[in-house]
Amino acid sequence: MPGGILEVAVDRIHLETAVVQRGYYGMGVLAAGAWPADHVCLGLVLETPSHATVNGFLCPSMSVQLYAEGVEVSYRAPPGSTWFAYCVKREVLQQTIETLFGQTLNIPRSGTISINLTPPDRRRLAISIAALFSAVSSSNLETQPRQITALECQLLYDFARAVVPTGKRKRPASERHASNRRRLMSLAEDYLRANLAKPFVLGDCATAIGCSERMLERHFLAIYGVPPSIWFRCMKLNAVRTELAFSGNKGTRISDVATAWGFSHFGRFSVEYHKLFGEAPSTTLKSAR
Repeated sequence: MPGGILEVAVDRIHLETAVVQRGYYGMGVLAAGAWPADHVCLGLVLETPSHATVNGFLCPSMSVQLYAEGVEVSYRAPPGSTWFAYCVKREVLQQTIETLFGQTLNIPRSGTISINLTPPDRRRLAISIAALFSAVSSSNLETQPRQITALECQLLYDFARAVVPTGKRKRPASERHASNRRRLMSLAEDYLRANLAKPFVLGDCATAIGCSERMLERHFLAIYGVPPSIWFRCMKLNAVRTELAFSGNKGTRISDVATAWGFSHFGRFSVEYHKLFGEAPSTTLKSAR
C-alpha cells in the first residue's frame, strides 16, 4: 500500500436500534473482518483521494454497499480515507422502508450489493452522519439523549430513502398519509438545510413546500419531538461545530464561522453552543483535526 501519515481513528456508537461506526486512516490500509451476524450493514466511503475497494470491487465515494448479515469484508483504501458503517436489524430497516414507500427492499441473504447515490442523498447522509457523531461527542447530558434519538431517526430515514430508487417507490393508498408526511418532511429538511445561514421563518418554509404552518409543526413534533425552529437551530449549531472541528485550527476565527452560519449575537450563540454540546466553541476549535 502507498504511504501516508500513521494516523488511525475509529469511533463506534451503540444506538437504540443500530450500531454505527466511522473510521479514518491517514495511511494506506488493507483490513479484513466481518459484519455482525445478526445485522445487515450499510457501508460507504465518505472521503477518499482515489477509489477504495471492498472484496475486490471499486467503491466510489458516497456509494452505498448493502451487506447481508455476517458478511466477511476485505477493505483496501489509499491514505486519507474515511469510511462509515450503519449496522441495523433487517426487520428494522425493512419496516422503515415499508412505512416510507409502501414496499420492502431486496436485501441480499448473502454477499453484497452496491447502490449509487444521487447528489442530494449524498449530501443528506453526510450531514446526518456528521451531526450524529457531533451530538454524541457532546458532554451535555441534559439535551444529548433527545438530540441523539432525533438524529438516529434522521439517519435511518436518510439511509432508507437513499437505497430505494426514486422510480421504484410505490405509494399504496394504505400508506399514503405516512408517505405524504415523509415527502413533506424531506422537502422541509432540504429547504431548511439550504437556508441554514438565514433566519428561521416558519411561514417561508411552509410556503416553499406547499403546506400549512400548523401541519409543518405537527410533522416535526411527531417525527423529531421538537418544533422546526428548534431542529433548525440544532442543525445550525451542528454546522458550526463540524466546521470548527475540521478546520485544522489554522487561523480560524470562531466569530467568522458563527457569522457565516447566521448567528448575529455572539454571546447568545456561545451560550446555546455550550448548552447543546457541553463545551465552549473555543474548546472544539482547540481540538480540531
